[in-house]
Amino acid sequence: MPETTNGVPNAEGLFRGLAQAPIHLQNMVAELIDNALAAKPDDPEVWIDISPLASSGELYRLGVWDNGPGISLQKLKDEVLTLGFPPHSGSHLNEHGFGLKNVLSKAQRLSNKPWVFRTRDSSALASNLFYECQAPLSFKVPIRRAKAASWPAWAVKGTGTGVEVVLPLSYLQTVAAERRGRPPNDLDRVMEYLREHLGVFYRGYLEGGIRATAKIYTSIGKLSPNLVDPVAPDYASKKTYDATLTIGGKVHKFKLELGIVDKNSPKTNQRVYYYRHAPESQGIDVRIGRRVVATRLISQVWELDRHPTLNGIAGEILLDTADGLILPTLNNKTSIDFDSPLWHKVTGKAREKVPEDALPRGGGKSEDDLREELYVQIKGLAKPGDVVEKNYNCGNGVYVDIMWEQKSRGTELDIFEVKKGQGQPLNVYQLLMYWDALSEAGSQPTTGHLVSEGATPGVRSFISLLNRRKDGKGRAYNLISEDWASHGINP
Repeated sequence: MPETTNGVPNAEGLFRGLAQAPIHLQNMVAELIDNALAAKPDDPEVWIDISPLASSGELYRLGVWDNGPGISLQKLKDEVLTLGFPPHSGSHLNEHGFGLKNVLSKAQRLSNKPWVFRTRDSSALASNLFYECQAPLSFKVPIRRAKAASWPAWAVKGTGTGVEVVLPLSYLQTVAAERRGRPPNDLDRVMEYLREHLGVFYRGYLEGGIRATAKIYTSIGKLSPNLVDPVAPDYASKKTYDATLTIGGKVHKFKLELGIVDKNSPKTNQRVYYYRHAPESQGIDVRIGRRVVATRLISQVWELDRHPTLNGIAGEILLDTADGLILPTLNNKTSIDFDSPLWHKVTGKAREKVPEDALPRGGGKSEDDLREELYVQIKGLAKPGDVVEKNYNCGNGVYVDIMWEQKSRGTELDIFEVKKGQGQPLNVYQLLMYWDALSEAGSQPTTGHLVSEGATPGVRSFISLLNRRKDGKGRAYNLISEDWASHGINP
């Protein structure tokens, strides 16, 4: 009989390897939400909280709780923390059996602080207890039976599951990865990004108002949970294409939606990551059933580099889980498995429906492009000692597009609000907000610039009205409206 290799994995190396998986904050949270939705298909509720960790500098506690059926003791022993255990449900939401372990190993490496996993099913609830596991992750994690009195007061009152991990600010900032500009440096801004990610990932569950099939809440410091709204492109125009694939003699159907976002829409301009008129937002999503599993795909479908002429392209490939057309994902579910033969068949059919030369074109520079061009121009004009910054934090989670502190001229401080389309009265209010926030923080603006492609008729009269008033420090506002042409920039 031949000798064999020892296939027992090295625990330390295995969990260290799991921790190296490229998974940003939104993907970490989504892994836990997916588990909750798979466990409770009817009326699931999930609550995500981020709280500062007391006396720990820039460390924060992330908690994700659900109102699901909880996990039995036997399943907790045999399956939940077992790597790669095949899921019972067959749901694409828990496709691999690696998600929870990926999350825990990542958090364990990032902060070297304990994580906690708590759950109670109906049996534990009836026995007035719950089950708890704590770091470190290993092949034999101890399970503690805890009295119900120590079940967290903010958690669900019935059955459910909760995961709490500790993360540094540098990891929370991954919610803005691939987005140009300064990363978010406060919880309000981090949560703004996270809520938009979740609104995109789970819009199929969150759409429909009172008929939505799930509820997801977020909070900071366990205060005032807010419901996550579905996030979708605000289209200026859109077309829908029906497509079919024959695989193994069976005909499968799917849809392709493709359009251009409305670049002047308030919704488009309020987005921080998705469906903006900007290069990093270009591309279409892939939705399997109600879950969006990949976003902003342009080169992966049409093999095109991102370019300003493609700004505004958005859409969705919609695959019906009941039809059995389910694309495999990476084992940390951060994206589609682009090596999958099924993926190549789906994208090939999409390109048949919409060839590269038939793609809708938004064209022109994005708002981000214009901001960058103005920023570079101002940096070129700045004198030694001047400070020029983009996305400058004015305080209280308020960010101005560009701040120019002209220390070479004494007390001159210019702030800029830039817009791709026409200037609106709302943009003037934003400029006023930046002015007041800076003034309150002790940095007194001297001129506020609204730079846009012209302005609606009421903007200049509104600015004139505001300039007759004074800020909280008793200084008169000095707001002006400018066209891009006045800066020598072609939008």
